[in-house]
Amino acid sequence: MKTNNLSRFAVPLLVFVPLLFSRCSDKGDDLPKEKSYKFTITVNGATASDRAQFLIVGGSPTAEQTIWKVNGVTRNNEQGVGFNTVDFAGSTKTYVIESVKPLTHVQVSVQCINFDATFTYSYKAEVNNSAKHDQKDIVVVEGAPFSANYSY
Repeated sequence: MKTNNLSRFAVPLLVFVPLLFSRCSDKGDDLPKEKSYKFTITVNGATASDRAQFLIVGGSPTAEQTIWKVNGVTRNNEQGVGFNTVDFAGSTKTYVIESVKPLTHVQVSVQCINFDATFTYSYKAEVNNSAKHDQKDIVVVEGAPFSANYSY
């Protein structure tokens, strides 16, 4: 019986190649550490034609869907929460976003563009009760857009 050379090498390759790229650790050091997160965002003076956008997305080791509360209210089935200029146009100018479960990672995207009147924003990020960013009353002037992405 004639054997195909490719099939003779395919099985060992399928078994051993993944082993080359994996590591073993008895300490569990490779697992991401779970942390608590808190973000405080304030926007003042933005008009309907301006852009103030904040997006916060997190992940947990168990792929939980309900991981955030905003101003004390749990947001069900949302791994990400977002705010734009309309959210800051009413009486609420400040939002406090907190993780309700320990998370392994969080991405934050900030974009502010001024199209007419100067406005300000403040952004504070806390990880395990320690401030990582604390930007207060940043002025967004016309013609000078600001955008940033943060990973925690």
